[in-house]
Amino acid sequence: MKKVRSAIITSILVAAVVVLAFFCVISYSYSGGVKRFNSFVTEISMGSEFAGDAYAILYPEGVISAADYDLVVNPNTSSDEDGGYDADKKAEYEDTYVQRGSVYVDRSVIGLADDKPATDEGTKEQEFLDSIESDAKIIEARYSQRNYSSYSVSIQDDFTIKVTVPTGFTYAEYKGYDETSRSSKLSAISSTIDYLTQDDGLYLRQNDSYQSGDSLISAATDINSLFKSISYYSRGGTYAVKIKLTSDGFDTLNTMLTGLDTSDDDDDDDSSTSTTSYAYLYVGETNTNITFTIGSELEGKTLYFSTSDEDTARDLSILMSSIIEGNEVQNKYNSDELNSTEVVAMTPAFGQNAAMWMGIFVILAIAATFLAAGIKYKKLGLVHIIITAIYAEAIILCFSLIGIQLTMASLFMAVLGLALLTFSNFYCFEQIRKESNAGRTIAASVKEGYKRTISTILDLHIVILIVTMIIALVGVGEVAACGFIMFLATIFSYGLYWFTRVMWFVMMGPSKDKYRFCGFSREAYDNED
Repeated sequence: MKKVRSAIITSILVAAVVVLAFFCVISYSYSGGVKRFNSFVTEISMGSEFAGDAYAILYPEGVISAADYDLVVNPNTSSDEDGGYDADKKAEYEDTYVQRGSVYVDRSVIGLADDKPATDEGTKEQEFLDSIESDAKIIEARYSQRNYSSYSVSIQDDFTIKVTVPTGFTYAEYKGYDETSRSSKLSAISSTIDYLTQDDGLYLRQNDSYQSGDSLISAATDINSLFKSISYYSRGGTYAVKIKLTSDGFDTLNTMLTGLDTSDDDDDDDSSTSTTSYAYLYVGETNTNITFTIGSELEGKTLYFSTSDEDTARDLSILMSSIIEGNEVQNKYNSDELNSTEVVAMTPAFGQNAAMWMGIFVILAIAATFLAAGIKYKKLGLVHIIITAIYAEAIILCFSLIGIQLTMASLFMAVLGLALLTFSNFYCFEQIRKESNAGRTIAASVKEGYKRTISTILDLHIVILIVTMIIALVGVGEVAACGFIMFLATIFSYGLYWFTRVMWFVMMGPSKDKYRFCGFSREAYDNED
């Protein structure tokens, strides 16, 4: 009866592990090949090592690329689709721009007139270069709050800024199985770049489209002083910008909102109609869609404004927080149609098939662990194989569902967690072997072995949990992610360590010899033969 019960429990567990493994690693098409199920592992966001980076070049106002300049001044590169060759426009470009390296710069922004230096020769150009360098530092500081696993903001050709971030593609997106989501990722990156390079301060206006001179707060009032802090807020799938007002800000906004007239005269029919009921918060000329209700007092000093998605909430909070801290970008970047933001995806540094080769390496490593466990511990090796499979599936689900990005460092943390689990099990197994060799029955050896190892195993897991929790809370970007992954891996390791304890008794049930089991035996018993 024990043998049947053991076989049933083991079979159910193995079946559950296999079914979950199928959904974790197998992708397939259905509905005649029109639709596709992407496995959990192919839905994991990958870092730049496996999916590549995306970059964009930021051109300050007054700077254009050599390609754009050549398109106008060189008749051989102009086509009917481009509007044809325009001699007047060619002359205008030649008079307006001067070459600086691989870009062309408007003469007026660097202090040149009629191809000759102005009286302050070199001074204005250096000031322009200094402003770009200052902007690059501010933009870099904004990206540091974006929690990318890696990024870079660097000055290129002296007059432009290059921003590089991970694409964040999943394997399905990177390989082209999900083109729509791939396009959405690049659009989101472009949107982030546009947000984090906004240049002007905060303004409160009574219109949802920009109109000059329509600011509700006088120029004498420092609007930044009204805000204590602005941060990103997320809970239960809801994303918002969290704004904390100062006491002066709370009083000022209340006075302004309750004192505004919401009626507007219509010159066409001479009738008074209520046309405006909100005040809109702007960054320069960009409407953030954060609104205050006119005629109503604020409910408190902490305000929450929902946004359409997580990226927008995060980008807006970073941008506005940077501005109220006095970090305003001095130049406009990619502000015209000629220099609109173009995001370019690059091949991974480790090669186009880096993710596939790394997957093969991990599978081979796990297979080697399976083989070693099976040879050394026989049927008990099956228990460790099942435990390892459960651990791997739990890690895959965490990466996929929580949205942790897979990088070389995060993968190393996951493998390190597996090593911790393997050490815990094998350390305990060997202690049980010592107890068995000392003459105890297998059941007594298991009990004593776990009793003798629990202190070491528990202390090890507690220390790792504390260290990784601190890293996850204090660190940023990839460091925080690695700490969080190792924190989860340690919890899985300890939980599965005790699950192995349960499986000992499930597997030992059918054994008739209380002194022999899966390579464990009493030496004294052998000598008696």
